[in-house]
Amino acid sequence: ALPPLKLLQLRAAEATAIASMLNEQYSKRPQAERALKPVEVRADAATNTLVVSAHPDLFEEIKTFVTDLN
Repeated sequence: ALPPLKLLQLRAAEATAIASMLNEQYSKRPQAERALKPVEVRADAATNTLVVSAHPDLFEEIKTFVTDLN
C-alpha cells in the first residue's frame, strides 16, 4: 500500500516538470528499495501543486527539495 497523499505547493517551479523529474530520479533506485520505500509524485497543473505519496523518510527529502526550489 502506498503512503497517504500529501500536497506540496510550488511557487517558483512548474509542478508537471518537477513531478516528472522526481519520478524519474526515484525510479532509478534498486527494486527492493522501491518496494520498501515507495514514491509516487503527480502534478496538479491547475494549482501548480505536487501530489506526493512517499515513504516518510523520502517525503522529507522531497519536501526539503521543494522548499529549496521555492
